[in-house]
Amino acid sequence: MKKPLLLHNPRCRKSREAIELLNKKKIDFEILLYMKDGLDKFTIEKISGDEILRISAYGLYKCFINNINVTEDILTPGWVNYLDRLPYQTYKIASLLKKGNNKIKIWLADGWYRGPLMSLQTSLRVRNVWGSKLGA
Repeated sequence: MKKPLLLHNPRCRKSREAIELLNKKKIDFEILLYMKDGLDKFTIEKISGDEILRISAYGLYKCFINNINVTEDILTPGWVNYLDRLPYQTYKIASLLKKGNNKIKIWLADGWYRGPLMSLQTSLRVRNVWGSKLGA
């Protein structure tokens, strides 16, 4: 069985308590330091050929695996009413993966989520229509 991986923020009380609990129960685990080690690396032991990536974002995104562009799509996820739904895209990524260590990189941009929009009725430019924080 693979060791559990704990994403640890030393400044977070809950994170420190989780480590104490795991140690108390004598559970062997690995620590990934939040905002130091990064969340961009992952390991693959076997590639089946059916691997897919489902991705969306608040804002626009561009995704790379092992420095190769996942898609030629642009302006994804596209115009959407963020209060109603958040569409996602599905990409076949088996050909981008390799056994062992891999890396994923996601670029984010404002897009329609928090970028400036202009009202045709009032000619006002409005920012942060749907929200103020980006995320993928």
